[in-house]
Amino acid sequence: RIAVPLACAGHRVTAVDLDAAMLARSEARWTAERGRRPAGGLRHLVADLRTLRLDDRFGLAFIASNTLAELGELGAQAAALRTLAAHLAPGGLAVVDVVLPSPDELLAWDGRLSLEWTRSDPATGSLVSKLIAARWDNAARTVEVTQLFDALPPDGGPLERTARTDLLRIATAGELTLMAEAAGLTVESIDGGFELEPFDAGAARAVLVARQPG
Repeated sequence: RIAVPLACAGHRVTAVDLDAAMLARSEARWTAERGRRPAGGLRHLVADLRTLRLDDRFGLAFIASNTLAELGELGAQAAALRTLAAHLAPGGLAVVDVVLPSPDELLAWDGRLSLEWTRSDPATGSLVSKLIAARWDNAARTVEVTQLFDALPPDGGPLERTARTDLLRIATAGELTLMAEAAGLTVESIDGGFELEPFDAGAARAVLVARQPG
């Protein structure tokens, strides 16, 4: 969602993910898009963002779309910030965004199962429904999320179910600041959204912008 548009805009992009299937989808989209317009470059690396160390240095390094939460615990999140810092050129920017759940959302994370969406899968023609159940642990600031994907074949037949469970950790704006500073970055701002709107009590998201000194 982000690496391909950046590459299509002419930037040289390195995309890192532990999930080879995710990178395969990105590669397929990149192959389709770059034939339609002038483009930069995009390479895909199957690697762990907690431990990755490349020789390259970049003007921008980011962890987007609440991906930081997927790491599940504070130490892993801090390691990811160190990876960003290690790959920035002097003066380069690090950007990280995290979702900040509202009180109503936290109340709903009580283990109840709910339907999130139903849509058609263009690849198979199946009608797919996504059901989700989440349980919040206030002490650890973690939420255990179980997702069920039910696929109904277009011609009928048995329902196919795929399930996965993830442990997410919701970092605070203060933790983002401390992790960035501990990684040697200079925090320029904590913003309330992708348009860099003010961070206030009603912010549904925290966006960290930090710079590598020099």
